[in-house]
Amino acid sequence: MIKKVRTNNEDLSEDFLKLSIQVSLNGLSFCILDTIRHKVLLSDKRVFEGTLSHYGMLKELKALFDKHSFTKKRFSEIVVIHQNPLFGLVPGPLFNPKELPNYLKFNAKLLASDHLDYDEITSHDIVNVYVPFVNVNNYIFDVFGEFVFKHMGSILISSLLNSHNSEKKPVCYVHVADNTVDMVILQQKKLLLYNCFSFTTKEDFL
Repeated sequence: MIKKVRTNNEDLSEDFLKLSIQVSLNGLSFCILDTIRHKVLLSDKRVFEGTLSHYGMLKELKALFDKHSFTKKRFSEIVVIHQNPLFGLVPGPLFNPKELPNYLKFNAKLLASDHLDYDEITSHDIVNVYVPFVNVNNYIFDVFGEFVFKHMGSILISSLLNSHNSEKKPVCYVHVADNTVDMVILQQKKLLLYNCFSFTTKEDFL
């Protein structure tokens, strides 16, 4: 999958609409943003009862697309955010794109059919290697053509590092979703820790 933005110049009314979709096995969400007025025009989400399979999640995504007639719309920019625990952070100087499975094989159960990809957090010399939902990427590509996709962790880390001040003491940021919690610890513009955990009860969370 080529990480490019597909632009449309045929319909000026849709030239500045950005579609952002977040996908996980526990739920889906999306929003449509007017990039000129910086205003969210439409948003929706689905929280699953339990963890679905890749095929079950894609079925839910298609149902969400049908509900909002997305297959009949066009957007100037489309971003798909993959949220899953199948990732590993690699220091930029140690990264080799030919070694992607070796960065994940000790921390994640990989299948021979898994497609691996990576995001470069270039301003901080970090590479996030991960397993995207390839069936979702294929579906989005069939519907819209080329688009951008990233891992949730890449966006979270980059956003926090770029906005974090140079405090000497470590600062812990926690992002809580319906069944997952992401934890980021920063100190003086440096990443000390990032990990994602799943939970079902308040005791799990604590």
